[in-house]
Amino acid sequence: MTIGFTRLQEYLDAIARKANLDPANSRHGVFWHNSYQAFITGNVPNKHCNGNVVPIIDPANAVNSAFNQILRGSWCAMPQMPKTGPFLTDDGYFVVLADGSRVDGPTILADIQGWLAAGAPENGDDQAPPPAPQG
Repeated sequence: MTIGFTRLQEYLDAIARKANLDPANSRHGVFWHNSYQAFITGNVPNKHCNGNVVPIIDPANAVNSAFNQILRGSWCAMPQMPKTGPFLTDDGYFVVLADGSRVDGPTILADIQGWLAAGAPENGDDQAPPPAPQG
């Protein structure tokens, strides 16, 4: 199953909520709240690696896109995100989405990687009902 862009946005919003961050006040802002086209063709605002702008989706190697790498660990001398933690790679990490479903860190990371590997489709095949809310 491949997620779509809307689910990716839900994941990134939930990650920010769990970290008690206001990404709008970060240097990169809420770059995932743009249109699908702007997201897949744009750059991470105010981020540079070796003096170069950082594309949100690496056109040469989508799976190694910066936003995927930095959720997994440090990337290009930048710390793992979200900056204040907790991190998706932490034991027991999970988020609760707006629909009440609970998704653990490894699932989010696998879904993002799968989405990128599938060519970052706007509409995935994740239209099945969400998992039942967990206590």
